[in-house]
Amino acid sequence: MPAVFVADAAGPIEPNIFMAFSRGRPDIEAELFLPHEVEEFLSQLWRRFGHMPIDRLNAITKETSAYKNALERGPRAEIPLREISRSFIESREGPAATQVSKQKVYRTQDGRPVQVKAWLPTAVSNIKSGVK
Repeated sequence: MPAVFVADAAGPIEPNIFMAFSRGRPDIEAELFLPHEVEEFLSQLWRRFGHMPIDRLNAITKETSAYKNALERGPRAEIPLREISRSFIESREGPAATQVSKQKVYRTQDGRPVQVKAWLPTAVSNIKSGVK
């Protein structure tokens, strides 16, 4: 993605995106066609990190060596892409994206993940548990 990330006290940010969201979520209408490879890559990212709360995601980005090194250079120092890549390749946070099952994640209308279970009628579940 053509972007420049900088180290800010809030964490690593991309200044243009930061400005776009500074007054809340922007109303953007776009019809996107993404190649299969891109969709698969984004799906792997979602499977790896989508279940995590925003506070944890912020902590993960602030714990990277790329962010820490840039912050040492000074506020708003650029975070080179090669350092970002290296930080996440070397990261031990969570399983590798390729190790995560490709199970579909269902979400509520506000984005929280939900676990979908098979429905068992009360009578059947009572029989399985030994309750009559």
